Amino acid sequence: MDTTKLKLFLDEKAKEDKFSGVVLIAKDFEPIFEYVAGFANQELQIKNNLDTKFNIASIGKMFTGVAIAKLVEEKLLNFDDKVGKYLPDYPNKSIKEKATIHNLLTHTSGLGTIFNKKYIELENSLKEVKDYLEVFQDEPLLFEPGEGYQYSSAAYILLGRIIEVITNKNYFDYIKKNIFNVAGMEDIGYFEIDKSLPNLANPYTHRKVFSKEMDLKSPRRNNLSELPFKGVPGGGEFSTVYDLLKFAKSLWEFKFLSKDMTEFITSPRQDTPKSQFKNGYGFYILEMEGHKIIGREGGLGGISTIFHMYQDVPFIVIVLCNFDEPIAKDIAIFTAKLIS
Repeated sequence: MDTTKLKLFLDEKAKEDKFSGVVLIAKDFEPIFEYVAGFANQELQIKNNLDTKFNIASIGKMFTGVAIAKLVEEKLLNFDDKVGKYLPDYPNKSIKEKATIHNLLTHTSGLGTIFNKKYIELENSLKEVKDYLEVFQDEPLLFEPGEGYQYSSAAYILLGRIIEVITNKNYFDYIKKNIFNVAGMEDIGYFEIDKSLPNLANPYTHRKVFSKEMDLKSPRRNNLSELPFKGVPGGGEFSTVYDLLKFAKSLWEFKFLSKDMTEFITSPRQDTPKSQFKNGYGFYILEMEGHKIIGREGGLGGISTIFHMYQDVPFIVIVLCNFDEPIAKDIAIFTAKLIS
C-alpha cells in the first residue's frame, strides 16, 4: 500500500478545510498508518490528536448487533421473535405482532428515523433508551414489517430496549460490560454531552439547525447540543480509532461470540434496494474498488465516520471526522484504490 499517496491526499483535504479528524489503517490488527488534522475544539483552538474521542454515529449499531446475537447464543432470544414478546405494551399493533428481531436489525420493520419533530420537542428529556420510544411509537409505519426497506434509527432503539428487558440491565451498562470491557476499550463511552470532557471532538457542521439542508456560505457551527444526550443503541458513542481497532481484533478472535455466530451476523442477511451494500446484523457488507468489506459508516451534522474490515486482504480502515459527510467515505474510497 502506498501510504505516501494517502498522506498527500489527506494533506490536500486538510489544507482545503475539508477534513478534520483521524485516520488509522491497520494490517493484521497492527497500525501501519496514522494521520491527524484539524481541531477538536475550534473555539479554544484545541487540536485533534491520535487519542481524541470522536462521535462515531451509526458505527455504534455494530455493538447492538453483537449484543443481540450474544443473547441468541445464550438462548434468551431468537432472531425470529416478535417485538411483542418482549414489549407487550408497545402501542403500534403491526410492530408488536408482525415485526421480528430480524426486521429491526435489517431495517425492514417499517420504522423510520428518531430525528423528527417530536425529537426536537422532547430532546431535553431524552436521557435513557426507554425515553426515546415516545419519539416514534405513535408515528405511522412507512410500510408493513417485512414488506420494504428503510434505514431506521428507531428500530435500533427498540433493539436496545429489548436488551434492557431481557437482561434487566441498563443498555449502556450492558454494552460496556459485555463489549467494551471484554475488548479492553477504555476510551469509548456514552458520554453525557452536557458535561465537559477532555479530549473530545466537537462536531462542526454546515447544516442548518435540526436540518439536513446545508448552508455552505456560513461558517461551520458547533453541533454538539443537537446530538442525543449520551448516544443511543443506534450509535452516538465517542471513541478513539484505537478502541475501534480493539473491537475489530476482539470480534475476529471470537471474544464476543462463537465463530459461527460472528460469521452469521457479518454475512448478508438482507438485500438493500438501490444500495451498494447488503445488511448483516449491525454490520453492512459491500464491495469497494474490487475489495470485499465488512463494516459500518456513520454521519450526522458534523460527523463523518468509516469502519471497514477488509475480507480479501488483512486491512482495517478507520476514519473519524468531525466535519460533515461524505469526507470519510471519500477517504475510504481513495484508500481502497491503494490497498492491494
